Amino acid sequence: MFKRIIVTGTARWVVLAVLTLLAGVVALLLMGSGSLSTADDQVRIQQTVRSALMVRQQLGVPNIQLPGQKDVIHYSGGPMPNDIQQKMLARIPDQLGKYYKGEPFSRYTSLLQNSVRREQSGAVQYLDGGVDSVTYTSIAINGNTARVTADAVIWARMAQDRGNGQKPVEANPHNTINCVFTLAKQPDGRWLIDSETWTFAPGSEP
Repeated sequence: MFKRIIVTGTARWVVLAVLTLLAGVVALLLMGSGSLSTADDQVRIQQTVRSALMVRQQLGVPNIQLPGQKDVIHYSGGPMPNDIQQKMLARIPDQLGKYYKGEPFSRYTSLLQNSVRREQSGAVQYLDGGVDSVTYTSIAINGNTARVTADAVIWARMAQDRGNGQKPVEANPHNTINCVFTLAKQPDGRWLIDSETWTFAPGSEP
């Protein structure tokens, strides 16, 4: 048999107070979890953007070890041997796929592979490249998508062969670019760039 339980006014007030307290605790936990998740996503987004800019500056450089690359492609200048060129062409989509998807992946794969093909004559050689700084002006996350605006200072070091035994002329330009990215969160938690536009900052054009 079930016994009938009568809740008095005082007991009812206590029960309601406890339930209200528990609801508040749950809400705080959920808010805290959301804040931690957003902060973690912001860090991953910043890492993706900076790494994407960095790898783009370095994919045309033979004698450099890229993330996850076991062997360095050694090339000392002059006409580029076909096996060296093929290795450089093959690593471009492998590296870009870590940070890009869709249209920007296809666009930068084509641009960088064409750049490597132009190096084959040895007239121009890319010696180094990188990113001095990235300043994030806004990061807006909406579920599994994000929009980022940032100013980046990128640089490259290259040499041009003047022929006739003359010493190659080196250049080391540093340029500031204003960037807008959109990113999509993948099932494994990674953020990949699915659109990107950029322009040279005023006064920083080549």
